[in-house]
Amino acid sequence: MKGYLLDTNICIFALRNEYGIIERMKQCGEANCFVADVTVMELRYGAYNSNKSQENLVAVNNFLKKVKTVPFAESIDIFCQEKVRLKKLGKKLEDFVCTRPHGVRIAIRSVVRQSMILGGRPT
Repeated sequence: MKGYLLDTNICIFALRNEYGIIERMKQCGEANCFVADVTVMELRYGAYNSNKSQENLVAVNNFLKKVKTVPFAESIDIFCQEKVRLKKLGKKLEDFVCTRPHGVRIAIRSVVRQSMILGGRPT
């Protein structure tokens, strides 16, 4: 495994200093933590949409300095290959998206990076 891909929820918990996420990131090594570019978009959207947009944008930007951003472009070929493979099996890739429209794209980045996705609510 080459690192940890942090889901938007995990990033939000880190920004709120909840569930000991920051401490866990330090234990894993912040250099081993990644976010997808779509996660950056979701975090910035949330900051702009909040009542404290400037304060939250500063917090988001400071957090993003600690992690590497993984662009979707590096995973396009694998995404397309998997979509074709599943289509030939009679399954649509969209069937696996669940409630998050970007979930599959984030998962494909994890495959390309050989990293573990950290998401949901930690226990």
